[in-house]
Amino acid sequence: MIKVDSNQQIIDYSDYLSMKLREHAENRRELSHYCSIETAKKILESKTLLFKCVNEYTKTYNRYERDWIDGEYRGIIFLSCLTHGPESEDFWLDFADSGHGVKLTFRTKGIFHKEIIDTSKYIQGINEEGKIAAYFATTLSCEGNLFCRVNDKLSSDIVAEIVLTDVDYDINPLQTVQQIDAKKYLNLSTISRIVRKDYEQEYETRMIAILRSTKPITIEELSCLLVPLNFNNVNFDIAYGSKVSDKEKRELESLVLKV
Repeated sequence: MIKVDSNQQIIDYSDYLSMKLREHAENRRELSHYCSIETAKKILESKTLLFKCVNEYTKTYNRYERDWIDGEYRGIIFLSCLTHGPESEDFWLDFADSGHGVKLTFRTKGIFHKEIIDTSKYIQGINEEGKIAAYFATTLSCEGNLFCRVNDKLSSDIVAEIVLTDVDYDINPLQTVQQIDAKKYLNLSTISRIVRKDYEQEYETRMIAILRSTKPITIEELSCLLVPLNFNNVNFDIAYGSKVSDKEKRELESLVLKV
């Protein structure tokens, strides 16, 4: 089980770098996502994007994402990773199924996460068994806006607040927990903002979803969130890896026509 309690979360408005990283991300109008054919099909068919829980980052190369966050808070933080960098063979190898996958490039006229995330629908919280365990309304946090609005047609005790940010590359983690008057708080300005310097060639922009609530609530631990997408204000195209078959290309193109 995990506990959601926004009374144990703070935002550091004096964190200048956090502000600049968010500003940079919010000024981008093109972001890409490398993935397998099967993942691309799921995105297009379901019109959802998977945000992975930090607790699920257990492989050797990305375990630091989990270890750099206090264990009490890992279950409420979910990540979706994109890139604003040039096309790279490493991307195709590491993220697009060794050339068997695709690169989805999304273009927007406004702030990316405000354009592509559909706040009129519930986010689905998926448990370790792959079943829907919870539904959440969404708030979209933007730099300079102190207040996030929830769609008044949706009702949920817990909301998923989503921010868009570039990452900072370093060899050392930031302090994600602060002690104030002997009480521990999660600093929303620093969580999952640092990526190991080894990966700076990935030019990562990420969306971070944090579960928040006006009162302490305990829920089943989740492995990921399925966040609904709105393609009405988004243009996108697909680049195929060198090992994608003509049949797979036709299948994906037919799904694009239905979006």
